[in-house]
Amino acid sequence: MSNGLTEPRSPPAAASAFERFFGYPEPMQHVTISLPDELLAAISAQGQDLSRAALEALALEAYRTRKISAAQLRRLLGFHTRMEVDAFLKDHGLELEYSLEDLERDRETHRHLGS
Repeated sequence: MSNGLTEPRSPPAAASAFERFFGYPEPMQHVTISLPDELLAAISAQGQDLSRAALEALALEAYRTRKISAAQLRRLLGFHTRMEVDAFLKDHGLELEYSLEDLERDRETHRHLGS
């Protein structure tokens, strides 16, 4: 693993495809890590983009440890709906956190829309 230092990136004149997709107009930081060949081969064999795999793994761990919310996870991964987030979490053995307050808010919205 790297020494943990990050290098700030200046925003390009035209937003990159990554920034357009994920909706982050502010500068992002690039982090370099060293991976064992075995892990790199396993990830590469699945055909998944390594940057995307790392982003998903870090975002998933941040959600699991309650450092980010489901809404932040959705935005970070470029999902458009809570259902996409729910499917992603289920695919990775986690459940979408749904509190009593969420239920009450959804009930109120349903009552409002149903009237």
